Parts: sequence; C-alpha cells; structure tokens
Amino acid sequence: MTGLVAIGFRNVVRRPLRSILTSAGVAFGAASYVVLVASGQGLKDDLRTIVAGLGSEVLVQHAGASLPELSHVGPADVAALRALPEVRDVSVVTIGASQLPDRSQVLVFGVDTGQALIRAARLVAGRFPRPGTDEVVVGRASARRLGLSPGDVVELAGRNRFRVVGVFETGQGVTNSSAVIDVAAAQRIFGLGDTINLAFLNLKHGAAVDDVIERILRDLPNLEARPSDVWVSSIQQLEVAERYTRYLGLVVLVIVALGVATSMSMNVTERTQEVGILRAIGWSRFRVLRLVLLEVSLIAIAGAAAGLCLARLAVLATSTLPVSWSFWLNPAAVRGRILAVGLVVSVAASLAGSLPAIGQVLRGCPADSLRHG
Repeated sequence: MTGLVAIGFRNVVRRPLRSILTSAGVAFGAASYVVLVASGQGLKDDLRTIVAGLGSEVLVQHAGASLPELSHVGPADVAALRALPEVRDVSVVTIGASQLPDRSQVLVFGVDTGQALIRAARLVAGRFPRPGTDEVVVGRASARRLGLSPGDVVELAGRNRFRVVGVFETGQGVTNSSAVIDVAAAQRIFGLGDTINLAFLNLKHGAAVDDVIERILRDLPNLEARPSDVWVSSIQQLEVAERYTRYLGLVVLVIVALGVATSMSMNVTERTQEVGILRAIGWSRFRVLRLVLLEVSLIAIAGAAAGLCLARLAVLATSTLPVSWSFWLNPAAVRGRILAVGLVVSVAASLAGSLPAIGQVLRGCPADSLRHG
C-alpha cells in the first residue's frame, strides 16, 4: 500500500497546474458549503443558546406571530401571566432592528435591568444601563466594528441618541453583535406603546410545563405558549433559511464534482498508455482503480482542508465588515461539526466526480490502451 501511495503522490505532483486548479475548485466548494451552512444555522443555534441561558421553561408570544418582532403582548396579558400560580417570574423582552452609522443592522433588545438576559452577559467595559434612561450597552463585535466605548453616543432607530455605558461579551454571535437598552426606551423608539414582544416564564419548583402551557392556551387564547427549548425550531423563517443555504451549498458541491470529473477524465485519457502498461505487467483493474481513487482523495483532502481554512478566514473577515448579516457569520458559528461535515461532503463530492474516470479504467483493456496510447 505504501508503494501505491508513493505512486499516487508522484502522479499528483507531476501535473502541478492541473492538480492545483482541481484542488482549488474543491477548496472553493468546501469553503462555500461551510459558510453557507454556518450562515443558515448560526442564527438559529445562537438564539437557542440565548433562550437556554435565560433559564426559563416557557416562552409566550402573540398567537400566530411568525417572527418575534411581529408579536405584541399587552400589559394585561403580562399581568395575567405573572398571576399564574405556577409562575415564579416573568421576563419581558422587546426585539427591534436598527441601522448603525456604518449602515449595518444591529438587533436591539429591550429588557428590564437585572433580567437573566443581562445577567448572562459578561461586561468587558463600563456598566449596564440604568432603568428609565437612554443608555445602551453594546456587544463586543459591534463595539469593535464601530469603535465604540463607554462615553460615546450612538443613534438607534432613527435619531434616538443613546449613550454607550458598557460593552459586553456573551460568546454568541447574535448578542455579541447586538445592543441592549431599557425595555421602556425600546418600546418608545420602536413604537410598541406599552406592549412587549416576548415573555419568558420561570416556573416554580415542581410546576409542570405542559400544564402551564395548557392553562395559558385555555385562559389566554390570544397568546401562544411553547416550551422555551423548542421555540426557536418553530420559527418558520429560520427553518426555511437553513434549508435554503444548505441546498445552495449542495449545488456548489455538484459544480465541484463536475469540475473534478472533467479534470480526472482528462487525466485518465492522457495516461491511457500508462494504464495499459500497468495492466500488461500484472496490475488488476481493481489496483488501477485504487490508484485513481487515491489520487482523487489526495487532491480532494488537500483542497477541502484549504477550503475549511478559507471559510474560517472569511468568517473572521466578515465580522469586521459593515454588512447587515455579519452577525450570522461569526467565528463561533463555524463549529467543529460543520467543519467535519464540510470536509466529508467535499471529499465525497470529489470522489463522485471521479466516477467517469473510474468507468474508463474499468472498461479499458491492456491491448486497447497500448494501441491507442
């Protein structure tokens, strides 16, 4: 086997330009697949982590709202939720989007000071906003991109000026690229009146989640309640976005497979006489086949590995760009599982692309190969 590996490696390096171009195509496919999948899954995973970090068991929104910002829960409903005997605490949250000076979009969370959403954040500078003030604490990614620090002033949702009083870090791309203000200020600048978007319920010890949800659906029919850990999966737009980006990634890999097919078919055609000689001196079809697969694997693995590094660099670069979707492509989104899947599917697509070359090897016979070499 060692000798076969050496032969395969020599065959790859003796045609450097073709091998490099083929490997570059695989690298592009691997990088595109990883970035697309990470962008589709990153926001969903980060939201799930944020919800889990709140420690709440039940999430409540307005019935039929397809996105959190389209949900409007009034003060009477919040009071009714707080009055439920099984509920220990209710955390209210508003969510809005605002354009920043660099024309990027930032998510703005409105919360009560002291809520779990704030407590889960780690301050790296300054302090948290005081209730009833136009103060803002910004995520580390947004602060770095815009050069913000405590004492600066930033405009949110139009010309509403907020003084930056702190910078926080959470480890999630969404919140690291977001801003947090007092819930009353958020209601004012986003025109919510006295409504909020989401209510997170922390239940008393021993309370059954299903019983609480059933009570809410029965007594408050204008509200929709779900276990907090499954709420993110119920947002249809996130599911559609994840499937769409995954399909786009697969389309890119199909293009990569076609490129590998063309390259390997030319490679085998140019080496017809060489294959014939190998067969004539006793090499079986299976051994020649293993040699072809080995060469494809070497090119594909090198290209896929380079592509994964390229994807990582692309994500790091986009975290500093003024683009509205930069928080989807944060370094934390490119996790080990996505990288591993990207490596496997890229190599698999390359091997699939080598099928025409494999067919040439299996169909050929030594005499014909020598005659037409």
